[in-house]
Amino acid sequence: MTVSKPQISEHISNCFGAMLTHAEELYEFWAGTWDNVPKLAQFELGYKKEDVEWIGIDLLKGGNFDPEFLKINPNGTIPALQVDGKSFVDSITSVKELIRLAPRPPPAPSVFDASLIAKIHEAGNIQSLSMDEAEHKDKSSGLLGGFFSERQVALANLVNSAPAGLREFYTQKQAGDQEFFDFYCRNPDDCLGQCWRCHSGPITEALKRTKGPFAAGEVPGEADFHVVTWLSRTISNAGVAPNASASIAIPQLEARTGGASFDPVIAEYWDAWIVRPSFKESNVF
Repeated sequence: MTVSKPQISEHISNCFGAMLTHAEELYEFWAGTWDNVPKLAQFELGYKKEDVEWIGIDLLKGGNFDPEFLKINPNGTIPALQVDGKSFVDSITSVKELIRLAPRPPPAPSVFDASLIAKIHEAGNIQSLSMDEAEHKDKSSGLLGGFFSERQVALANLVNSAPAGLREFYTQKQAGDQEFFDFYCRNPDDCLGQCWRCHSGPITEALKRTKGPFAAGEVPGEADFHVVTWLSRTISNAGVAPNASASIAIPQLEARTGGASFDPVIAEYWDAWIVRPSFKESNVF
């Protein structure tokens, strides 16, 4: 596995004024969804771009199943953050570690944050579901179908060449990837609309409880990093540019989710995010 540039150290003052040095590496895929959560957090929490080294893992080629990467994240998933050799193997724990070391800590989490984050991740990538037969055919033969097809080839090669201790792991991943393909590229139904109606409620409720445009209030907090990442990918998959204003994005999203209605707080939330430097710097889509 190739590292694109030298490891970079980050200097953070602790409460006693001493300087602590932390080596931070974020393993990510440029087109991944949840990879954007720690990227957003990095810039919102006051880190500089060079403070955290981004190391690209090619999911299309099954790079996350490389035995060397499995030493970093035995789950074979991304994002993964390493700090001083310690691994944080998903977006939730990665962000919590970035917050722990943050030059500029976020607002204190509310009692609702954990459940909101869990709900967002439960929704997963529902935006990848097909809305009609034409989209179903495009997905099956296009990028999404190709994504799973290439990964199956990579996994088959790994199964044949892997040491005995990893063979069962790769075989299970093969079966899991096939299930994902069958789910995302299956015949269209109303699942997307149903999923949105189920998961948008907690977002709306969280935004209505605060005095600012974000779930954390006037500035984004921990839950916001997860919420806007999911919302952004959902909007992008509705055929809208990631920096489009709510006046453009929301009608498209309503159409894609079968006419689901959106509370105005969702539009305010989106417009508040797309102008933030962190949103632009991390290339969220």
